[in-house]
Amino acid sequence: PMGFTLKIRFLSTWGDRHYIGLNGVEIYDQLGAPILTQPGNEFVLVSDPMSVNNCPGMEGDVRTADKLYNGVYETNDDRHMWLAPFNNYDSYYAAFGGAQRPNQLTFTFEKQVCIGALKFWNYGKSAMRGAKEIEICLDDLIIFRGYLRIADATTILFSGEMYDHVGMVYFD
Repeated sequence: PMGFTLKIRFLSTWGDRHYIGLNGVEIYDQLGAPILTQPGNEFVLVSDPMSVNNCPGMEGDVRTADKLYNGVYETNDDRHMWLAPFNNYDSYYAAFGGAQRPNQLTFTFEKQVCIGALKFWNYGKSAMRGAKEIEICLDDLIIFRGYLRIADATTILFSGEMYDHVGMVYFD
């Protein structure tokens, strides 16, 4: 798949009704090179909602979306993960007219990218806060809907050429 805007929608957690998080995301091109850290691949990452850093009383929390591609993924250190309020449909806020859409990460690239694979490191500090069911869209077309492993890494492969580069492959 090729496109400019990659959206990752988070539809459920492994049990936490209030928060959702990840330790890391890596996006690979069709040749196995990491896209987010390649020189010349400019992008903007937007998290909706942003993070717990935007919650009252948590303004100094370091678990922000920019940690998702910092290269430190197998950790319980807050400085290397993202955590956000979870917009689930059964939440108190949804019941009273609050946000009814799922949490979403949006990567917008300056130039078109070819997606060979995505690798997710699920939230490990508190496994129930990890993402469970996700949906991935490229330029608003759904290219994957499935599940991430609890407190572990999951690779979603889009190119047969990628197998040797990313190791374990998971399909729903």
